[in-house]
Amino acid sequence: EPPHSPGATLYIEDNGPGILTSERDKVFERGYRSETVQDTVDGSGLGLAIAREMISRMGGRIDVLQGEGPSKLDGTTLRIILFRDQE
Repeated sequence: EPPHSPGATLYIEDNGPGILTSERDKVFERGYRSETVQDTVDGSGLGLAIAREMISRMGGRIDVLQGEGPSKLDGTTLRIILFRDQE
């Protein structure tokens, strides 16, 4: 059996303030903006909602892995899994 199943896993990371554990699911809601960045970071709160919808339509998944995964920047890491059996 090969060590990895067919497909792709992408990790996207940043060096921002991070996402609170209590907000991990909320950040994927349309228009949601964390109180910790509302006044300091521009945005509409649509980006992650659109990303999750598009990835879902391709049979994939996007997750927040703050404090987990291969992060080197101490911010937030997003994991996108496409074209592979979901765990």
